[in-house]
Parts: sequence; structure tokens; C-alpha cells
Amino acid sequence: MININKAQSVSLATGNPRETIRFYSEVLGFSLIAIQREKSGIRVVMRIGEESDESTFSLYFDEAIAASAPVVDVSEPRDPIGVIAPGALQHLAFTCPDRDALDRLVARIRRNGIWVIGPLDHGFCYSAYCKGPEGIVFEFATDHDPTVDTSPWLDPKTAQKHGVSVSEMQRLSSYS
Repeated sequence: MININKAQSVSLATGNPRETIRFYSEVLGFSLIAIQREKSGIRVVMRIGEESDESTFSLYFDEAIAASAPVVDVSEPRDPIGVIAPGALQHLAFTCPDRDALDRLVARIRRNGIWVIGPLDHGFCYSAYCKGPEGIVFEFATDHDPTVDTSPWLDPKTAQKHGVSVSEMQRLSSYS
């Protein structure tokens, strides 16, 4: 059995630490827990959620990153469902505990002058999308029902079209 039980951290490069720290703290409500010198730059660590939650988000800044720029349709999508290069981050998703919390977050983001799509009803969840600093697309979602049957999401025709056999799909969906 594999013993990975959650993501420990997400780390993104930033060319503007002040603007980025402000977005994550003032707009999204993350808590700043560290600013440290590292190699040729700085690392900023922010906590997502309550103090007891171990989820963190980190940003890395150095002069070389600041001198480069995101490229639309390559390293950053033009819109929340835009096309980007393989391996690039399409969007970053966070969960809210319920629809009320999602609605409050959307209102908070809008009060900060940021355009938000949604909340949209996807049938199994509600979600909203916005672009943050440096073009990163964010999704904020909450489930309709945490007991949703996800088995219909394993579509054999789609899997086979992309080179994944039905037996391989079944094996990978119950991987442990």
C-alpha cells in the first residue's frame, strides 16, 4: 500500500512577492508563516485554513524569475479553461467547506476588484474561478454531496481514445 495521504505543499515561482503575498493573505485569507532567505532569493510560506491544518502554500522569488514573464497559452491560460503547454499549471483548486463559505469568498475576491466567474453548478459541485497574480487561474469549489458516486467519471470510451485500456483504467482507479 502507498502511504501518501495528502499534498503537503504547493510551491510557485513569483516575480512580485509583495503583490503575491497581498493576494494570498488579504484576498484569499491565507496566513503568512515564514519569509526566509534561500539560495539567491526568498521563500514565502503561507498557511491555508486553520492553524491546525497542515496545508501550506509557498512562493519562491529571485531576480531571474522577476526578469522572465509568463507567456499566454504556454505557461498561463488565456482564460480558466484555456489551452497551455504540457506540464504547465492549468489551474489550482481549493475547497471551501460549504456553499455559504464559497459565496463569502467570491464576494471577498470581488470586493478586491478581481473578476470572478461563478459560482457555477457542475452537478456534483459548485465552483468559482478567478485569475491571481502572474496569471495563475484559481478554482474554489464545494461539493453538493460528499457521497457522490464517482464511478460514472471512469469513461471507457474516453480512456481508450487516449491509449488507456479498460483493464488498465480499472486497475489504476483502485491503486493502493
